[in-house]
Amino acid sequence: SRIRTLDLREHAIGLREQRVNGMAAEIATGLVVGGSCPVCGSCDHPHKAVAPAGAPDETAEKAAQKAADDAAATEFLRKDEVRDLATALAAATERLDVTPPEIATEAAAVEAGLTHLAAEAADLSAALADHDDDLLAAAVRRERQLRTAIGALDDVEAAEQALAAAVDEAGFADVDSAVAAALAASAYDDLAARVAEHERRVAAVSAVLAEPGADEVASAELPDLPALAEAHRIALAALGDARAQEQHWRTRARRLTDLTARLDGALAAWTPLRADLDLVTGLSAFVEGKSADNRLQMRLSAYVLGYRLSQVVAAANSRLAGMSDQRYSLEHTGRRGAGETRGGLSLLVRDDWSGESRDPATLSGGETFVVSLALALGLADVVTQEAGGADLDTLFVDEGFGSLDADTLDDVMDTLDSLRDGGRVVGVVSHVAEMRDRIPTQLLVSKDRRGSTLAVSR
Repeated sequence: SRIRTLDLREHAIGLREQRVNGMAAEIATGLVVGGSCPVCGSCDHPHKAVAPAGAPDETAEKAAQKAADDAAATEFLRKDEVRDLATALAAATERLDVTPPEIATEAAAVEAGLTHLAAEAADLSAALADHDDDLLAAAVRRERQLRTAIGALDDVEAAEQALAAAVDEAGFADVDSAVAAALAASAYDDLAARVAEHERRVAAVSAVLAEPGADEVASAELPDLPALAEAHRIALAALGDARAQEQHWRTRARRLTDLTARLDGALAAWTPLRADLDLVTGLSAFVEGKSADNRLQMRLSAYVLGYRLSQVVAAANSRLAGMSDQRYSLEHTGRRGAGETRGGLSLLVRDDWSGESRDPATLSGGETFVVSLALALGLADVVTQEAGGADLDTLFVDEGFGSLDADTLDDVMDTLDSLRDGGRVVGVVSHVAEMRDRIPTQLLVSKDRRGSTLAVSR
């Protein structure tokens, strides 16, 4: 009866769990088109849950619970009956000091004895008249003993009948089966543990069902378990990949931290070098004329040469004025000339007759020769001054005279003569015949089929 009660309770709990698991299908039966879902609130029900075949409903759950409750009540009543019958059986057994099989054997023997005693009693009754009082007393005592045994036998028979009724009501085939079904203390402990676990599960399910909103949850549509299982598998795979990526990036982060520390050290050592580099680079750009601070966009070398050129121009202008009839003078400018990327060494020719300055490229061939000669003489003067007064004793002028008109040629020759008056030797290389009268000492170079010849003319 105890085991049957436990089985019925487990069956009721199983039905309740099946009903909770299939509650989505039970709720789905109450959904109507256009009506909101009591769980998610949606009015669209594209995939209603369907209860599997044989799924329990509320009626089956209540019937199973009632059967379990009835079995528990019956178990309680039978437990008291079995306890009472066991007590009576123990008392009768103790009184008879025999076991149930021995009782049956003894009962048969008693019945045989009763039959024998009844025959004896009849014989004694007939023989009483012939016996003395002692024999009569002995017969009376023997009769009393027989009556006592008959009373005990009646008690045993009643106990046996009650025991058989209890065994039959408990569902056992016979007394031996009932005795064999008696549980040991450890078995009772195991059953008690199962009952406690069962009651705990019943309490847990009842508590969940009693929570606010449990009805809505129970009536909610069950999720797609295969799809969720697949999503769970994919999520686990993604988690594994993410952990691998995390380990990879942790390694790279440690490497980056190490490199950052090394970079900080390198930057600390590089910063003063960078400052020196910036200073040197800025100074180099300034010297090269590439810096915005160099407003002239002029190299330092060009600036120095420009200063020298200004000295040469000043010295050349004193010569150029005499050779150009006071018309031309040179101007040193820092501006860039045509085709130049940087300024500092450009010249302009000042025409004092027109009051305009122009590019030397606009001069005629003769004017260009005169300006070039003036610059050469000016350079010689500057070099003489820079050399501590040491004279350049010899000066050669190669060609260019043929492009001069007569007046300009006279002015040029006067200038060259003034150099001779200062003690210098001036050599002129020219093919102009008119210059022969102006050159006192001449080296004449002639050529014929036999070669070139040299002659001195004074």
